[in-house]
Amino acid sequence: MESALSPIVIVIHELGHTLMALAVRFRVFRIQLGIGDEVFSFQIGETLVSFGRSYGGRVWAAPWTLDGWKWRKAMISIAGPGLCVVVGVVAIVFGLMFENPVKVKAASVLFGMINIGQLRSFIPDDNRPTDGGNLLVALRATPDVVRATAMAAWAEEASQLVERGHPVAVERARRCFDLAPEHPNATLLLAAALMNDGAFVDAKHHFELGLKLFSAADLEINADQKAEGESAIQEAIKECEAELAKAALPQL
Repeated sequence: MESALSPIVIVIHELGHTLMALAVRFRVFRIQLGIGDEVFSFQIGETLVSFGRSYGGRVWAAPWTLDGWKWRKAMISIAGPGLCVVVGVVAIVFGLMFENPVKVKAASVLFGMINIGQLRSFIPDDNRPTDGGNLLVALRATPDVVRATAMAAWAEEASQLVERGHPVAVERARRCFDLAPEHPNATLLLAAALMNDGAFVDAKHHFELGLKLFSAADLEINADQKAEGESAIQEAIKECEAELAKAALPQL
């Protein structure tokens, strides 16, 4: 029975993170219910909801602003297991305080204990991200760490939106570029978004700029990986040129 109830607990846990993120003005751009191989997914607005085969879950969110980021991030970390504890207590009270059949009592108490067991996610783990680890990172974050963490979230959001071809991808990618125009990843991300949007002139310009930045940057990759990256960027530039040439042909 515990294995049957565990997926419900994961949904409650991630729902807690999601609701708190929305309440404290974070954009939730992906909710993962179950990890590993994706079974299916669907999209609600800017949010992709995906279901995996293995036990676990995660919520991806990016802040609208950096104001109060530390405390807002801490509240999001607490909310997942926090909602599970609330639901767990209610389930146990329901099972013990009311005249229910024995099987209902047992199921309610078991469900409540599994939910309360989500408190273990507050235990930091060096091998995987946990709510406790995220909470400590948020509370200890310096202004530089806050900015770097928010930048990483904005870049991940833009990257996923570009991959999905979402209408707001260009807007989010441009924000990353405006914040870090000297970074090759931000430039190439915007180029990819523009290309998906059919703005091939601007896309070609940003791919060419991104190629220069990528070639000059001191990245933590080997020579073969760098050459492969440069080749991929050059292919994207050629694709933009081909689309521009096609558009320039007279219509018969």
